[in-house]
Amino acid sequence: MRKQTYTFGILFMLVLTCFIPITIAGIGVREITAITIFTTIYNVSKEEILVVSLLGFIIIDIITAFVGFLLSLTETVDKKSFLKLLKLS
Repeated sequence: MRKQTYTFGILFMLVLTCFIPITIAGIGVREITAITIFTTIYNVSKEEILVVSLLGFIIIDIITAFVGFLLSLTETVDKKSFLKLLKLS
């Protein structure tokens, strides 16, 4: 099996573990899983894996949430259309 395919399978398992509703935003579960998998298979140090995992969280989750927050501030909804939207629910 090619190493790239194997790595994508590992990353898929890491993403799936983030959906376990144990912690907020999967912090902790993702890092422990990444450390366990990458130290046993690739012999990478725990510190490097922790840094990469946290940087990935910051880049993917925090920055996109901040962009969504900024976009929600610029969105305007008039009162009549908002009340119509509530009545449809």
